[in-house]
Amino acid sequence: MVALVVRLDPLTLARRLNARKWPKKKTWENVEAELIDLALFESLKFLGRKRVYEIDATRKRPLELLREALRLLSAGEGWHGLTPNWLARYDPVDLSRKVL
Repeated sequence: MVALVVRLDPLTLARRLNARKWPKKKTWENVEAELIDLALFESLKFLGRKRVYEIDATRKRPLELLREALRLLSAGEGWHGLTPNWLARYDPVDLSRKVL
């Protein structure tokens, strides 16, 4: 068993969910989870570094994501430790004002 954690810039995520008419509270919950790396943290906790792979999907097309996922899985090296640092890019209070 492995986990492929697909990451997305929180502001991009908020825009996509708003375009799909998600409730603001639900959108913020998802943005907040992405902001603090929740899915990555939980995956690493349960599976360990060797069985977790991470892809930043921001500005990538589906075929590009597929190719990257296959490349990562074939290499079999697991999580590389380089994760997007959304908290360095966004202030949570300012971001919440944009989302909510």
